[in-house]
Amino acid sequence: MSLLHDADSFQINFGQEQRIAAGDYNEINITTSSLAVALALLPPDTVRELTLTKPDVFRHRFHFDAPRLARAALLELQDEYDLSDREIRRLRDGGQLKIDRESVSFTKDRLPPLIGWGQIHALSILSLVLVLQIAFSVAPAWKQMIGQIVMASIWVGGLWIIHGSFIAPWELLRKVGLVQGVVMPTTRGWMPRR
Repeated sequence: MSLLHDADSFQINFGQEQRIAAGDYNEINITTSSLAVALALLPPDTVRELTLTKPDVFRHRFHFDAPRLARAALLELQDEYDLSDREIRRLRDGGQLKIDRESVSFTKDRLPPLIGWGQIHALSILSLVLVLQIAFSVAPAWKQMIGQIVMASIWVGGLWIIHGSFIAPWELLRKVGLVQGVVMPTTRGWMPRR
């Protein structure tokens, strides 16, 4: 695949060599007005340099703002632990990544996953009660079925959101090797699993 650079656009030739326009090749014109397309086509070193120097590129990649020193520290941390842009966003949104004016660090706080597990249990109990209430109602069977499908959909969607917001960042820290256990509910209370 060859990539010919022009001032305003890229021409991508999917063959091994350049062919005539009347021949059997596909020509795709991609304008570089989109930052996402430009970042996808640029080499990684150039993207890294743009991320350090341009706040707009950093905001596009990570969905938050940070000063230049914090941007440099975040990129070093990303390289050290081999984290993707999405994982950095997940850690920050989950409260497990602390960003100061000059530094970036992991918080390793156990409270968010505990809150997440509590919310999962509360949502599960509430959904179970509502599904049972629908099942034992005097409504026609088709209405009961629709009600149970709606409640199951709300339950699954809620579990997905809670897991992604509270539990997944902690699991990511554990996968990277920054924490030793995972907070799990046990019969003796909330204890870290070893």
